[in-house]
Amino acid sequence: MPTIHLSDEAYNRYKVLADDAGVSVTDWLENSATTETITIPSFIFKAVNALPAMMYIFDFELGYNTYINTYTANFFGMSLSEMQQHGQQFLIDVLHPDDRHILEDYSAHWETATDSDVFTSEYRFRRHDGEYRWLRTREIVLRRDPDGTVTATVGYTTDITEMKQKSEALRESEARYRTLAEHFPHGLLALYDHDLRYTVMNGKGLEQLGLTAEDLNKKRLRDFMPPEVYERDQPLLKAALEGHTQEAIRSYDGYYFQIVTAPVQDADGQVIGGMLLSQNITSIKQSEQQQRLRNQQLELAIETAKIGIWERDIHTDVLSWSDRQLEIYGYTREAFDSQSVNWWDTIHPDDRAIVEDRLTTIREEGELLDIQFRIYRHNDFALRYITASGRSLYDAQGNLIKVIGINIDVTDIIHSQEELAASEARYRALIQGAMNPIAIYDEDGNVVFLNDAARALVPSELDIIIGEPLPHLSPEDLEILRKNSQYILQNNETMEFESKTEIGGKTYWFWSVLQPLIIEGRDVQEVQVITYDITERKTTQELQSERLHLEQELQKEQELATQRQKILSILSHEIRTPLSIISTSSDILTRYHDKLDAEKRKKRFDNIKTQIRYLEQMLDEISHLAQSFDGILKYRPQRTDIIALCERIISEIEGMIDHKHEIILSMTSTRIDASIDTKLMYYAIVNLMTNAIKYTPNGGIIQFTIIEDANTVQLIVADDGIGIPDEDQKDLFKPFNRASNVGQIRGTGLGLSIVAEVVNLHAGTIDVVSAKGLGTTFTIQIPKT
Repeated sequence: MPTIHLSDEAYNRYKVLADDAGVSVTDWLENSATTETITIPSFIFKAVNALPAMMYIFDFELGYNTYINTYTANFFGMSLSEMQQHGQQFLIDVLHPDDRHILEDYSAHWETATDSDVFTSEYRFRRHDGEYRWLRTREIVLRRDPDGTVTATVGYTTDITEMKQKSEALRESEARYRTLAEHFPHGLLALYDHDLRYTVMNGKGLEQLGLTAEDLNKKRLRDFMPPEVYERDQPLLKAALEGHTQEAIRSYDGYYFQIVTAPVQDADGQVIGGMLLSQNITSIKQSEQQQRLRNQQLELAIETAKIGIWERDIHTDVLSWSDRQLEIYGYTREAFDSQSVNWWDTIHPDDRAIVEDRLTTIREEGELLDIQFRIYRHNDFALRYITASGRSLYDAQGNLIKVIGINIDVTDIIHSQEELAASEARYRALIQGAMNPIAIYDEDGNVVFLNDAARALVPSELDIIIGEPLPHLSPEDLEILRKNSQYILQNNETMEFESKTEIGGKTYWFWSVLQPLIIEGRDVQEVQVITYDITERKTTQELQSERLHLEQELQKEQELATQRQKILSILSHEIRTPLSIISTSSDILTRYHDKLDAEKRKKRFDNIKTQIRYLEQMLDEISHLAQSFDGILKYRPQRTDIIALCERIISEIEGMIDHKHEIILSMTSTRIDASIDTKLMYYAIVNLMTNAIKYTPNGGIIQFTIIEDANTVQLIVADDGIGIPDEDQKDLFKPFNRASNVGQIRGTGLGLSIVAEVVNLHAGTIDVVSAKGLGTTFTIQIPKT
């Protein structure tokens, strides 16, 4: 089951609270109101992450979220830790400037909020791609401190941008509907109150429903309409009572009715009721459906083709242009309507004679298709290419009454054709001039094209090769080429491979890149092969490989020699001090044995024992490190009760420490069986425990916590000693590295590197959380099997 992990800051805060309560952090969190360590069942965790909405936990004391689901991370394009790095500034940065006032409302709400209050707000957040999206949040109290102050909330946020856009579109249409209602033709008129009770109802439309005004007077909609009609139409009527004008077409008893509902307001603008206008449009509806389909088809064709339409009335000499026609020529509707458009001036001077001749042809012959000319667009004087067609319209007596035509701006098409032609020429020159052999094959491995470099390798005439396999390919090579080509074409992928080929009695090594040749407008059917001659490189490859191997071996030996030199240097330095103490104590015991009382003699013997233990520990570390360097550190796992092992270690260590230190053992079970190397794990735990004691020189509590779940065991050693500076933590698990603040505290800098190797052999992890002067926490996590 996944766990929501605490940030370092949150952990330290809760540790202070746990220490005050005299319990471990784990016990405190399990018995507190915080949700930051709640273990969530997998199916709930997956469900929350699958929601198409934001889920989060906000901590007021920290000023940022301590949990977000996957949707939230994807929305902002950053992880939880990245958000937390921004701190409180994160919300200000992503909130729309016009919506930042809600932060004051947000803070004020939680000062007086009860546990049942739901804070709801709408605002805009900037998504990871820069777009501001409308969001709606519902948030409740999750946790309070002992004084009742809200310290954390949990929220659920949905994206309502589309809903906002639809609402805006609805507001824009309300004005049109209101005008329609005010000028609605003859039909049924009704007024109703907030209970949907009709106060006025008249019109001949009632007869088509088989009703009279008396039947409906003072009755509600549900009193005379079937339930399904009521359920369908009551939202339409309620919309007017909410201040909205709505229009709809409803079917009833085989008829179609156009219905408009609108609010009725008093002098102060308050909605006091609703108005309904209805008209039977059955015949109109049927013809509209047919005409709408035809119009939609025509409009779609015109819009898709981006066709400009013009029309000239012969009798009035009035010229009419469609909006698209104005756009093509760069004119506004205002300029056109003011008769300031001189279409003739926009035509390229060299094309005016052609255009005039074509217009004459349209008038005389009645139709002309696909003429092309150039214009200078009015608004920016850009040169554009126009394709036009025209037709004459005649009355019943054969008199010309109108000339209509269409214009299409084909500038982009012409430019594309020019660019395509230039690109084809450049591509052909590039391919033919390339030093690398380049070939194109069909899916059967037959040659479609060879550039000059490829032809130089082929001992045949080009006209013989085209449409056939390359003559120098063996049947096996040809079959490989065919299979690769078919795979590339089927999967639309690129393939690279190395091959060895005999050409003209000479051996070549080639590196080939096969790509599907995509030709716009038709399916992929060919494969392009770019070949690189790597014969020379292959010839020297073995020598280079051997040299690289020797260099790596030499570097490894040099590194081992350096490490061994460091070991000898440490031995020389570290052994001298304990030996000196042992020698001095032994000399005093020998020379002044009779003059020393029993307590002083014991103190000298204890000094000797302490230095001997230090030497034994140092030699163990050197031995383990040497075995690690040589790859002979043996890992022999067996089923072991970790609780019993840890209790034995604590018992041994307590026999060696003074009254300044206290070891507290916390565990979630009385027995935990796991597959471990007892000897190696014994060393790792002892090292962490003795380090915790050693680097807490003024005494204190050493907290040893053992946590078990279904698959893993965590061993956590925490102290409140001198801590580890941030800059020293990155190299903490490398040999011979010690923190810069250890002062005169003795050590070799080898222990933690060996602990890390032991954890690695157990397929586990080791983490450290520390700050200078604030203590250190090491966490080992290993699998139970």
